Amino acid sequence: MSSHDWSRYEVEAIVADYLSMLASELAGTPYNKTVHRRALMPALNNRSDQAIEFKHCNISAALLDAGFPYIGG
Repeated sequence: MSSHDWSRYEVEAIVADYLSMLASELAGTPYNKTVHRRALMPALNNRSDQAIEFKHCNISAALLDAGFPYIGG
């Protein structure tokens, strides 16, 4: 595994956090993506904001392809 690959732990952490934000969005409860991202960074080997946003886009795309709701924006 290269140093750029996401570990299983990192993927599980970011997906869990993404689903938390999605639940808030679907419930109409305000949330702050930046606050979530910053809180998640230590669990993600301090990956960059851009890396985290790109992974969020990947998660959104997978949900969209499966016909599930995803985070807007």
